Amino acid sequence: MYHSVLKDTAKSGKYVVTPDTLEADLQYLASHGYQTVLVHDLIEFVYHGMPLPQKPVMITFDDGYLNNLTYALPLLEQYDMCAVISVVGEYTVRFTENRDPNPNYAHLSIQDLQTLADSGRIEIQNHSFDMHRQDERKGCKQKDNESDAVYRKILETDVCAVQKLLANAGIEEPTAFTYPFGAISDETDDVLRSIGFAATFSCYERINAITPDPDCLYQLGRYNRPSGIETTQFMIRIGCK
Repeated sequence: MYHSVLKDTAKSGKYVVTPDTLEADLQYLASHGYQTVLVHDLIEFVYHGMPLPQKPVMITFDDGYLNNLTYALPLLEQYDMCAVISVVGEYTVRFTENRDPNPNYAHLSIQDLQTLADSGRIEIQNHSFDMHRQDERKGCKQKDNESDAVYRKILETDVCAVQKLLANAGIEEPTAFTYPFGAISDETDDVLRSIGFAATFSCYERINAITPDPDCLYQLGRYNRPSGIETTQFMIRIGCK
């Protein structure tokens, strides 16, 4: 699980790595026989029995930063890999209306997302429209004393706004929802299933066992990739040997 990719090492941290770090990670995975897969591939395996690679790995980027296009896409092309980018609809709208090329904070516009989707390397997924916030509600988590009916309506309205935004731009509608901050409530997966999402991404750090049971595609685990840890050490820690 990556977030922002920036050249300035002074900005590196828990959620920011350099292009050199990302390249070292991709190089490691390629040299150790790993092949990247997308949510589409997992769905095809679970529902239609289509085989996965012998050593599948998924690369994800959260929040939809412009620098994913600037730095990550060329590296994915170089190493013949693909990745999932989960976007926040409100960020997309804001940077579509007010284009800003600063990679330090800019997010992907609709035009950027079209470029990424057209590359054949990137699968766009849903990271909420306006729930990537921590105020009275943490992410898309159900609030205390909020009825199930009210919660369902609020969540449906929010995530469907992203589906509509992307579909109207000719981008394939997301099949997976990525939980902002990994915040999950008991009702959330059920609501997302009813909308039609075939998978959800959590922030639980664990390896996923993909089986023919569709339930295995919900609350998929991911390992956050911070700076400050050498590639081989990080890969061994998460089980990529």
